Amino acid sequence: MNKRYLEIFKIKADNFITDLERAKSLYEDLSKKNNLIHSGEYGMYKERTLRELIKFIVPFKYEITDGYVINSSDETSTQCDIILFDKVNTPLIEFGNRFQFIPVESVVAIGEVKSTLTKNQLIDTVIKLSKNKQICKPSTEYSKLNPNYKLELFAPFSFIICDNIIGINDGYTFKDLVKDIAKRYKEENIDVINIIISLSQLKVIGYRTSCEFKNPDVAEGTKIYYPFRWGNAMNGSIVNCADKYNLIREFASSLAQSINQRREYFPDPVDYLWE
Repeated sequence: MNKRYLEIFKIKADNFITDLERAKSLYEDLSKKNNLIHSGEYGMYKERTLRELIKFIVPFKYEITDGYVINSSDETSTQCDIILFDKVNTPLIEFGNRFQFIPVESVVAIGEVKSTLTKNQLIDTVIKLSKNKQICKPSTEYSKLNPNYKLELFAPFSFIICDNIIGINDGYTFKDLVKDIAKRYKEENIDVINIIISLSQLKVIGYRTSCEFKNPDVAEGTKIYYPFRWGNAMNGSIVNCADKYNLIREFASSLAQSINQRREYFPDPVDYLWE
């Protein structure tokens, strides 16, 4: 640990937390169905605030945008709130300065930023993000030439950050939630996302490489964000953070380490232009 680095990080984390709290007060209207004047504007503000935090975490060569992820098999993701990609080695595909399409080879992270979610809405968001992650695979030609490549080192880091998850109580706990998420993963036969952050509840949900579902509560700093499901590994993990600084530190360290483990890939125009 470096004390100066940690203090600067705390300032960045504090700015992130304070901006979110101020934005919620600014857009809040308890008479509305979702308690917000304009949920879309609030969501965009949160995305911009998160981008500022991410810029402090990742190397300068990475750019942050929203848009769509595409691959050379003619698959396109649904719209992603956050796409983190290598801007140095990426042909940015734009249409009318509005729609952006990022080749999967350059994408190192995708994420969703949400307000308050019910447990069912959260699970649906998890599945949506997981399906977007599913298309992040190398070209057929690359797979032929590199038969020993590891998909877990190709897949992008994936995350959901939300204000709150409602419906969690003594009758339905976070442990029940991770079991239900794991059940949906198995039903859909898709890869797990890395982490889920609930800001108000100071919770981080991730997955470890264990086939047996054990007590999911783990200590802060435990590596729980494995980017790919190994076999039947569905052991949900829950980190109970002491405060919001540690909560943001869990997110920051997991994102940075996941990116550091991923090797560089380059989109080949031939794969995208020819069948």
